[in-house]
Amino acid sequence: MPKKQSLIANMIDIADKEAQYDRQSKRLLSMTVILAWILKSCVDEFRDFSIAYITNNCFVGKPEVMVHALHADHVDSMEEQQTQKIISRLNRLLSISSSRP
Repeated sequence: MPKKQSLIANMIDIADKEAQYDRQSKRLLSMTVILAWILKSCVDEFRDFSIAYITNNCFVGKPEVMVHALHADHVDSMEEQQTQKIISRLNRLLSISSSRP
């Protein structure tokens, strides 16, 4: 007879599945072909262009997914990483200077 999962174990499984879904969705949205289809289907100015044309001519660099904050009060992930590095360095400097006689 199979064991029944506890409520917490069930919630952890659901959260894991949601995180996997989120990762895969972001991965799809970072593909220029997918973005080209979205542009062609949703934006009138792109309707007459082929997917190949949009993919090869309408994007500059690689699409950035979850890199820039949407709201002004949120921090970009790049800024957050740089801030964390600065804080770590300051903490190391402070611990070194406080350990000196």
